[in-house]
Amino acid sequence: NGTASAVGLPSPPGTLTTTWSQISGPGTVTFGNAAARVTTATFSIEGTYVLRLSASDGALTSADDITINVNPPGSGGTGTGLTGRYYNDPGNGSRFTTLVVTRVDAAVDFDWVRTAPVTGMQPDNFSVRWTGEVMAPVSGSFTFVTMSDDGVRLWVNEQLIIDNWGNHPLTTNTSAPVPLIGGVRYPIRLEYWDGVKNAVIRLHWNYPGQTTQAIPQAQLFPVAGAATNQAP
Repeated sequence: NGTASAVGLPSPPGTLTTTWSQISGPGTVTFGNAAARVTTATFSIEGTYVLRLSASDGALTSADDITINVNPPGSGGTGTGLTGRYYNDPGNGSRFTTLVVTRVDAAVDFDWVRTAPVTGMQPDNFSVRWTGEVMAPVSGSFTFVTMSDDGVRLWVNEQLIIDNWGNHPLTTNTSAPVPLIGGVRYPIRLEYWDGVKNAVIRLHWNYPGQTTQAIPQAQLFPVAGAATNQAP
């Protein structure tokens, strides 16, 4: 969707025309109508493209660029989140002690401060285990990032990639790059525990063309048959 306008006194020098063009990208771009301000665009292969909309009134030309990240076919997720199992712990270093709630969380991006994460749980001394699958939207090297207070461990494709299980203040941990194939679902497990005071756990990622963000719900898939707010 592009817009363009020309201002002249008393009128623009000539008719305002616009043109879409491809500046960069790994493949070719075919525009539905390159002269229309609003047009469709078809990309030959996945990757990051830069498109330009130029406008001219016959005397002056102006342009603006837009970056488009194109996913491989079928990689747009339809996920609903990860299965989270929430446990009360006795506070003696034991984890995953008394299961209180099993539910599907759309994303792991929580700051509970000093409150209980769910009804029926303690505000301190609890643990959570999220399991399911994560699907990469594109092929490339993915970096996983956790922000936690307190302990955290993360496995992707059965590999432990983040391990900071000790008691610590709010800390950011970053994995080594993990190669993933777009459209493929990989097993993921995130474990977290809170001792006392603040409770924070966030699961983010970044990859070529995407800055660090919370892993979107659409790319996360719960354990088959997991229900929301149900303890077995």
